[in-house]
Amino acid sequence: MSNQHWQDDLQNDEQELTAYHLGEPCDEKTIRARLQTDDAFAALSESIQRTLRVFSAEPVPAPDTHAAWQHLRNSLPVLERTQKTRFWQQFVLVPAGIIAAVLVVAAFFVPRLLRKPAMPDEAGVIQLRPPATNVATQDVSNHLDSAERWLTVVNHATAPLDEQTQAEGERLLTSNAVYLRDARSRGDLPDAFALERLGRVLTSAHNAGESGVQLRVEMNTDGLLFDLRILRQNHSHLTGEPQ
Repeated sequence: MSNQHWQDDLQNDEQELTAYHLGEPCDEKTIRARLQTDDAFAALSESIQRTLRVFSAEPVPAPDTHAAWQHLRNSLPVLERTQKTRFWQQFVLVPAGIIAAVLVVAAFFVPRLLRKPAMPDEAGVIQLRPPATNVATQDVSNHLDSAERWLTVVNHATAPLDEQTQAEGERLLTSNAVYLRDARSRGDLPDAFALERLGRVLTSAHNAGESGVQLRVEMNTDGLLFDLRILRQNHSHLTGEPQ
């Protein structure tokens, strides 16, 4: 007989004997006959009987109802007896509540009533104040617009600049010096930097008589044109001028 088969038989015997001693349904006649003839089966029966006797001998503790009640009592909320309000106190509390409500409403609405409403300028029409216009800012915006147009012409010129373009460049060079000095005095670094670059391009176009292609390559007029366009949009936004 293999070891596994022997363990299975032993487990079956334990289950049958346990049921027998506990009075559960089992083949009692066969078990009694085997106990008379099989010594190993009888020894196993005595071992199981002793084990069951040990467990059944332990007394069942009686429930501690007093401790359970104390635990339950501590978890219950304490109910206080409601004090009776006397008849005359009800007439005192009601006006007090009304006075408190009136004070809250007054604190909310009185400041609004005392606040002076905004008066319209004319016949119920509120005049909207136009955006403040800085004359110097408007002049710089016009100068940047003219310089942007002039640079666009120069960038597309393949031959040396004509007299009209050169004359416009000379006029821009003169006014650019004024705006550059003003930007430096105001500490406006973006305007000063762009106007200084524009002045170098205008000076080169006036002295050398170079073509637009040469100026475009040597002076990077494309980048300068982009910077001037951004500055002009900023100045137009400050003056409220449509872009």
